[in-house]
Amino acid sequence: GPSGALARVIVTPNTTFGVIPIDISTYSSIDFTDAWLKIDNSNFAVSVVGTNGKMYYCFDVNVVAPVWTELSIDNGTVLSKVEGEIDVLGDVKFLITNVNGDLFRIKYTNSSSTWNIAAHIQTSYTYADLVWNTNNHLLAIPTTISGSASVHDFTQPFATPTNITISTSLGSLANVYGVSIDGNNQLMVGAPTALQSASLSGTVYTMANANNDVDPLPLNTIAMVGSTHIVFAGDQGTIVDFDFSNTSAKILPTSVTNNIHDIEANGNDVVMCGENGMLQYFDVAATTPTYTNINHSVTQDLNGLVVNASNNMYAVGDNGVVLYSSNYTGTSLLNNIGNNANGDLEEVVFYPSTSVFIAVGSGSGMYTGVSGMTIQNHSLYTPKIVDHHFYDNSHGYAI
Repeated sequence: GPSGALARVIVTPNTTFGVIPIDISTYSSIDFTDAWLKIDNSNFAVSVVGTNGKMYYCFDVNVVAPVWTELSIDNGTVLSKVEGEIDVLGDVKFLITNVNGDLFRIKYTNSSSTWNIAAHIQTSYTYADLVWNTNNHLLAIPTTISGSASVHDFTQPFATPTNITISTSLGSLANVYGVSIDGNNQLMVGAPTALQSASLSGTVYTMANANNDVDPLPLNTIAMVGSTHIVFAGDQGTIVDFDFSNTSAKILPTSVTNNIHDIEANGNDVVMCGENGMLQYFDVAATTPTYTNINHSVTQDLNGLVVNASNNMYAVGDNGVVLYSSNYTGTSLLNNIGNNANGDLEEVVFYPSTSVFIAVGSGSGMYTGVSGMTIQNHSLYTPKIVDHHFYDNSHGYAI
């Protein structure tokens, strides 16, 4: 990132991400645009390029004080992408593009500890990404794809002359941002929510599952928490904390994978419910949030909840579920005081200045209760029905 920002991100399944800054303070004034990493015999080799036309390489950043080599590639021109490879001899090869579509070839020879920058290849494209495939070809993905200009295949890019093949069978996908290859399978990502994938055989590419839509995860609920936080929550356990005291937003680490249907605030506590009876709370002000399960045995989806300053809580859900707790931070098993006959309940509130709750749900139903007592049903009727039609013996429409 900008101003010499460089960090390792460690991802461990089902736990939090770890972000470890990498010391490159000597070049803290440089805005970096791309990075490459190769783990070779436990060494973390890293190369970064930036807006000043230079590349910075470190043979191992997994040390206290990394040693960086600065190479002038194209002084004063923004370098946009870097891709590299280390062979069995320890030689390192890099392909770098700039914003003008030029492709630069850099090689480090391990036996002589020397760097060589070969003559660059001029193109008329701006490249969104670079990647090696298993046949030692370099695939360069233009930022904007149009018709046959789908993927540029530089065969043996360090050979002389360098052959460039433009595949013609990928179709078109505007504004491509990245490409990834696993063996002979290629995946291209486009804007704003399109995917294209392809299988590779030599220099011929054939499409599969073209133009799949990728929908961003829905955010289902929002709450003001404490004095400075707004928390959003949504599908697949997504939780976003916006701290407007310093105008920063971050996705909170969590092991929750269920869709979150509702959140409520109580001081700095965020209480949340969702799919399959998920019911938890956490402190949004904590440096690393700890998610605590609220003890109950319900497996139905919980759709809405309400809490108050006395830690009283109601959570309602499918099949008329109503969970009540006089103190949600306690360890007692919550009882379901609901009734399946009441249908699915979607939302619940406290009646002002009382412990009476009101829940609403399917069938225009409204249900009330107090302090865990049996709830009552009050039907809310629809406006006047002016017509109806049955299309079989058990289904119809009312208007």
